[in-house]
Amino acid sequence: MARDDVVYPGHTALPQIPQGAADALWLPIIGSAGLNLVLITRDLNIRNKPGERALLRQHSVRGLFLTGKQDMNRWDKLSLLVKNWDQFERRLSKNGPGPWALSLTPSGFRDIPL
Repeated sequence: MARDDVVYPGHTALPQIPQGAADALWLPIIGSAGLNLVLITRDLNIRNKPGERALLRQHSVRGLFLTGKQDMNRWDKLSLLVKNWDQFERRLSKNGPGPWALSLTPSGFRDIPL
């Protein structure tokens, strides 16, 4: 609610991705150049499963994966994003169009090879 440029599955501004949609359905939409979206997720399956990783590449998805050894509740994830948002926007500009992926942990960003 603090930003008007953030949407999620089930958001009214993104009706083509209903809540609970399968990754194979929405990854092509996220990668669509016309929408200019970035995936922000804690879902490690997307980057670790070969088929879903291929979708990231095939559809030019730009992804930010919240990773780390400890479990994060919603507040932890939000705090991590807010603390690093300015640096993320710089990385977003630097990295340009996808496909690319970054990992974000409490100690910072790192590139994820696709």
